[in-house]
Formats: sequence, C-alpha cells, structure tokens
Amino acid sequence: MPRFTFVFIRHLSKPECEKTGWAIRYICRRFQRMKGLIEFIKSRSFWISMILFGILLGVGFFTLVNYLRNYTFLNQTILVEDFRGYHQSELNGIFEESSFRYEIVDSLYDANEKGGVVLSQIPEVGREVKQNRKVYLTINASSAPKIKVPDLRDRSKRQAIAILETYGLQLGNFRYVPNICVDCVLDLERDSLVLEPGTMIEKGSFVNLILGGGESSELIPIPLLIDRDWNEASRILKINGLNPVVIHEEYDSEEDSMNARIYNQIPAFDSLGMVHLGSEVKIFFTSDYNKIPKISVDTIPADTSAQ
Repeated sequence: MPRFTFVFIRHLSKPECEKTGWAIRYICRRFQRMKGLIEFIKSRSFWISMILFGILLGVGFFTLVNYLRNYTFLNQTILVEDFRGYHQSELNGIFEESSFRYEIVDSLYDANEKGGVVLSQIPEVGREVKQNRKVYLTINASSAPKIKVPDLRDRSKRQAIAILETYGLQLGNFRYVPNICVDCVLDLERDSLVLEPGTMIEKGSFVNLILGGGESSELIPIPLLIDRDWNEASRILKINGLNPVVIHEEYDSEEDSMNARIYNQIPAFDSLGMVHLGSEVKIFFTSDYNKIPKISVDTIPADTSAQ
C-alpha cells in the first residue's frame, strides 16, 4: 500500500473511517487506538500515576527488606549451646530460656548413660547459627532394645566372640563339656539357661559359651596372673579357656579400683601345674602394691611370660 495512503488514514476522523472499505477501516481503527494511547502517555495524569506507583514500589521494597532482615536475623549469629547430658524432662525449661527450639529425632541405648538424657545434638556445640534455630536431639533410651540371639552352634570360639560383639552382647564365661569338636560352640546360656537361636534378649546382656572340650578332659598349664591388671588377666584366661572368679578388697577410691592388680590366684601358678579346660581361677585384686609377691623370672616358662 503506498505511503500516502497511511498519511491519509492517519488524518481521517472516526466517522470518516467508518465510510471507507473494510481494509482501510481496520487500519484506521488501529491508528485511532494508538493515537489515544500516545495521548494518554503524554497526559499529566499518566505521569502522576507513574510517580505514585514508583513511590509505593519503593516503600514496599524497603518494608519487605526490613521485615526479612528482622525475621531471618540477617548477619546476627549466636553460638550453639551444649545440651548433652540434660534429661528429657528438663528440656522444655532449658529451651524456653535459650534462643533455640528443639526436636527429638532419635533414641539410642548406651548402658553407661542414664535413660532419657541427651546423647548428641545437631548442630554441634559451638557452631554459629541464627536465633530461633531448631536443634535436633538424640536421647538415650530408658531400656535396652531387644535383639535376637544369633545361631552360633558349630562355630569356632574366635568366630563366636566376634559375632557376639557385632550383636552388642557381652561375653561371660566359657563352660567346656566333653565333645569331639574342641573349642566348637555347642550352645549359648544365660543364668544357667540355654538360649535358643532367635530368643529375644536385651542388648548388652552377658551370655556364656558352652564349648566342646574334646573326647577326654584336656589339661592345660596354669597361667601366671600375679601383678596383672583386669584387662591382661581376662585376656590370658579367655585365651586359655579358663573362667575368672574375681575377688576385690575394699578400695578407698574409684581410682584405686581402676589401678588394682592381682596379688594372689587359686590355683596358684606352678610351672608344672595343670588344670582342666573351663576350670575356674580365683583372682584377688589389691591397690596396695606391697602385697604383690615378686616372682622370680627363672620360675616363669617362656610361653607363660609371653602371655
């Protein structure tokens, strides 16, 4: 369409546009609308509206930034306190006085801790966090969880000890009975009762191993336990298939109890002495090292001193 046609249309009034053909009429209407829009943009009311809109937008943005700053505590951090060791019943009062919230997310069992106390926390102690942060707590279960007794029959003594550790069970004593399979596990028992595989017992319970002692009553040398602490003596007795009977004297403090050593054993050490597998050995502990007799090195066999 020639350029002069657009110039002509632009100068037509609305009534004149309606008298033209459909194509010119359509183009004319579009020009009329654009013309009205341009006149509105040039008007004073448009610019007043734009200025008011800009002011409202600025005020709204400033208000939102300040609200978020106060709500999220921007650039304001505090150190996480140590909540471990507190009992579950104390947590509400403690957290009301702190700048934190809490949630108990898990429970474990630790026989060395009281039931219901906090064992661990996330975030860790000393971490920098914002106020009102939620602290996730793990507490100690009030009672030991129950587990199934593993099937240890026909396993070796070494294998059985390792499996008991993985199940969280404590090894008690060994009891040997005549059996062709030496040191093979025949049964587990607790409180003189045989534990069948699959029986539910508390985690951390002490269990005894019933082991095969061979076709005949096998004899083993009496180990030297004098001047040993509990860890050393326990290891030596277990290696030799003997069961300890511990006898303590009265101690003045817990430290004395921890440092106690053996000053007497029954049966007494004898380089030629022998006892049956699974026999009991009484060991007497003292914190008074003057009671511990001096054993001549010449009387100690090479295999015993190496234990």
